Amino acid sequence: MTDYYSLLGIESNATKAEIKRNYRVLATKFHPDKSNDPNSAEKFIAITEAYDVLSNKKSRAKYDFLRWEKLKRQKESADSFTTVVPPFESTRTKRNKSQQKRSIRYHQANSEAKKSLQL
Repeated sequence: MTDYYSLLGIESNATKAEIKRNYRVLATKFHPDKSNDPNSAEKFIAITEAYDVLSNKKSRAKYDFLRWEKLKRQKESADSFTTVVPPFESTRTKRNKSQQKRSIRYHQANSEAKKSLQL
């Protein structure tokens, strides 16, 4: 979703007159017949689309609501916990790890009695 307010260079609480003024300035700057920029046609279409949405009261309210919903979802996703799934371990890997632990305990044992209990 493109930010129409930043595209027209206005604040979200801009009046209809400010929207119209900024649209006219940008439209004359990026009009394909007046500009030498090869991307001016795409910019002009985007600016016109932004003006069409923000100049109409109903479509502006709908756009503001969708924009608010998007920000709300982003905040919720940042606040949520992520589930970490441990990597799959084969049975052979589990056996090898347990054998390594037993071997370490055996070699760290101080007396022969403790070593015989480790077996």
